Amino acid sequence: MKWRMILKITGLLAALVFLAPAVMAQCTSSVPTQLYLGESACVRICPYEYYPAIELIGSLNGFDRPPILIFGAGCNPNTTNCANPSCTAVTVPELVFNGNQFYPNQWYGNNSCMEVFMYWGHDAIWWIEIWPWNCSGCFCITFEAQLDVEFSQDFAAVAGVGEVRLTWATASETDNDHFEIERDSHRLTEVDSRGDGATGYSYEWVDTDVIAGMTYSYTLWTVDINGHRENAGTVNATPTASMGTVTEYALYQNYPNPFNPNTLIEFDLVEPSRVLLKVYNPMGEEVATLLNGEVSGGRHNVTFNGRNLTSGLYFYTITAGDHFTATRKMLLVK
Repeated sequence: MKWRMILKITGLLAALVFLAPAVMAQCTSSVPTQLYLGESACVRICPYEYYPAIELIGSLNGFDRPPILIFGAGCNPNTTNCANPSCTAVTVPELVFNGNQFYPNQWYGNNSCMEVFMYWGHDAIWWIEIWPWNCSGCFCITFEAQLDVEFSQDFAAVAGVGEVRLTWATASETDNDHFEIERDSHRLTEVDSRGDGATGYSYEWVDTDVIAGMTYSYTLWTVDINGHRENAGTVNATPTASMGTVTEYALYQNYPNPFNPNTLIEFDLVEPSRVLLKVYNPMGEEVATLLNGEVSGGRHNVTFNGRNLTSGLYFYTITAGDHFTATRKMLLVK
């Protein structure tokens, strides 16, 4: 947050000197410092002012449980904590995912009135920052909910001979209706939700309409009972052509290595096996489960995305039934 704050304040100070002294004198801002799950607040902004980030306090804090915020132009006196109908209505830009090396879990939006950032901070808290340009007015912000699905296994794509096997697993699902799978931005299928608020479920869907050697991009979406969609991850996969019979189990060195943020992990299975593929940090702590399910015999590959991790050494370990276990090192450099 510090690097962005320095740049923004420098720009805002310059704007204040040349553009907005008269307007600022007539405007009184009002921005909360905290917003709780289920709460609404009326936000009044003034041209080129700097506001501290708003802390979003929920019951399910975590980088994988992003807040669902609802913005309304102006403030409705019939809505709790949004009672300022005399203020000029301003529209908040739509937030889209825009992660970077400093804030891997960041959403961003901008229009002619303001810039808005929402991100999972290094202090393990969700924050939202509002940076107004040359405009003043009010909008209502409501912390409606948090992501309805908690994942126990990240969305993964296992590429095999003439197929791509998509897997994911949830620890819990609250008000989730179904999942949607897209390939290269085109909708492929819909998978009904099978978990509930207390328990999750392991999911699998196989794409057989593929061409060997071609790389595909798959995106998983969660869709709640109100139709709200959340991006649950994007993975790439390159199905292979038949390479004959595999006679030995093997775990290959990832490539590229070093990598940022994606790398490919390949392995061979002599026969169909239940495969567990995990990533660990040097402390031995699990940071990702890439695969946990049945996989057919042959050569397969899985793409690992390290965008949520810091630079450093990591280990990936495969266990194939009772037949095979292996570990290799990989280096993430951002």
